[in-house]
Amino acid sequence: MRTCISYAGNATAYTHGIPIHLQRLLIQQYCADRGLEVRFEQLEIEVMPHLPILLHLVDVTRPEVIVLFSIYALPADAALRAPILDAALAHRVTLCFANEAEELAGPGDRDRLERILRFSAR
Repeated sequence: MRTCISYAGNATAYTHGIPIHLQRLLIQQYCADRGLEVRFEQLEIEVMPHLPILLHLVDVTRPEVIVLFSIYALPADAALRAPILDAALAHRVTLCFANEAEELAGPGDRDRLERILRFSAR
């Protein structure tokens, strides 16, 4: 069974109104459905929109998989989002997004996720 880190937070405009316990429930169900075992959970502080904890996870801790509640748990600002996605791709950390059943595992995934984020910003 592959292991992962569960990542929840309320630092983005999208996740700010979604209680952490509901985010965790969706992440747990996503992991159970895909045979992922949660090693530990990480929580982002709500006043840090650049998501330093997530960046540290992908750039320093480098687990195989991190499961986030949603694509919209990433920073809406592309300049803040880029270092996280760059580090995930560089270190081969797969980012899974439970709500959308999407993942970032390669450059093609990044293009698709960015298109989704641009489309939804309209």
